[in-house]
Amino acid sequence: MINALLWILGSVGLDIAANWAIKRSRGFSLKRWGILSIVLVICAFLMLKPALSYFHLSVAYALWGVGGIIGSFIVDRIAFHVHLSPRIIPPILLMILGIILINVTTPSVH
Repeated sequence: MINALLWILGSVGLDIAANWAIKRSRGFSLKRWGILSIVLVICAFLMLKPALSYFHLSVAYALWGVGGIIGSFIVDRIAFHVHLSPRIIPPILLMILGIILINVTTPSVH
């Protein structure tokens, strides 16, 4: 299970980097950043694949998704100084709770 979680964490890191590159591309008007973001997303999905030997696709994708959202939220605040409404915190906490419930109630692949 630890290996599968490490694959998901690596994939989340690449997804966050891809989101950062997308923002730097200014809507893909800066081609280098746009191309980098596409390459990073492809690498993120390739890195997610080994985790599917332990987790069901829905669980792995949910973990990946919420990790990417939270990471992108943090990057947005730190790197781009975006101030988001405090009202966004409860939905993020609900997503985390949902992921925990999905993970606890779903049996592993093996």
